[in-house]
Amino acid sequence: MGRFLTFLARDIQDGEETGTSAKGIAVNEQSALLVEKDGSAKVVTQPGATNAAVYMAKTNQAPTTCVSGTPLTFNNISVYKLFNGSTFNLSTWTGAGGLSYTLNVNNGVINSSTGNVYGGNQP
Repeated sequence: MGRFLTFLARDIQDGEETGTSAKGIAVNEQSALLVEKDGSAKVVTQPGATNAAVYMAKTNQAPTTCVSGTPLTFNNISVYKLFNGSTFNLSTWTGAGGLSYTLNVNNGVINSSTGNVYGGNQP
């Protein structure tokens, strides 16, 4: 999750996105996000997979600190965790059957609104 959040922060820091427009998708092993032409998507996983999930993240503000060699500080990142069978609309950035939560990174330490950086189990 640290690499994923740092990637989003760098995307903003490098001027590729604004603090409120950066979005990212992270796919765990044994998981796939099947995307249709209309922007609808569905998660499928291998039978018996453990920790299978897809994470959809959207930033709500720019990172406070994003400098090489300095721990990242980056708050209020919205995450939607998708499980096997969950759906997501890439056009509206909304999903169904998943878990919504927020991440904050303070001085390189990630904290979650659920108490678990990876969001926890299915709701």
